[in-house]
Amino acid sequence: MIIDAHVHWKGGVYPGDERAGAADLFDALDSADVTKAVVVGLDPHNEDILRAVTDEHRSRLAALINVHPFDVNADAVRRAVERADGFGETYIRCGSSQLPVEYFRPVLDLARSTARPILLHTGDFSYTAPAMMADMVSEYPNVVFVLGHSGSLAFVRDAIEVAKAFPNTYLETSGMTSPAMLRRAVDELGAERILFGSDYPFWHPAVERARIDSAGLEPAASRLILGENARRLFDF
Repeated sequence: MIIDAHVHWKGGVYPGDERAGAADLFDALDSADVTKAVVVGLDPHNEDILRAVTDEHRSRLAALINVHPFDVNADAVRRAVERADGFGETYIRCGSSQLPVEYFRPVLDLARSTARPILLHTGDFSYTAPAMMADMVSEYPNVVFVLGHSGSLAFVRDAIEVAKAFPNTYLETSGMTSPAMLRRAVDELGAERILFGSDYPFWHPAVERARIDSAGLEPAASRLILGENARRLFDF
């Protein structure tokens, strides 16, 4: 079973490129022989995702919802949490007046109380840098954190170090710089906490899977990354 741990319901890479809904998503997944996927929330698409996953495609999809810290106690959010499989994709933008652990604490508390994982957007600027997440994952050892994109580009090594230091942390591979860096992550962290993801439609699952397939990993490690880890984490 191959599971894409990071896809979106809607999106595009340039004006007029918008792709949306089950038909577009499943066409992309099928092209890469992906069996199941985790649909990750981007505002304002939470309700679209939950309706599709819980009402139509539960056998093939799981749903993560994007919750803002100041909305945690809203009735609509509480109802959505009951239907969701986790939280994400969290994105702490430049200019926040608080460090990530303080800004995001209400959602972290919610994740801890509901025993659901969180997928964090990580990248190479400001509060998305992987090292900025260390206080979060240290203070909430019972919450599972997924570092989306494994830090992207120049910060993959930092993402590996954070995951090595905190066993409640997984790496997700979409946008990882190279097969060589994936091999390094496996060598230093182990394959058990690495998840295949594509970030569809911003990247394509067939292309992202090719990076995994070309890394020269042992078959057992590839099976863990391509599906077995996500099946365990998201209870597929």
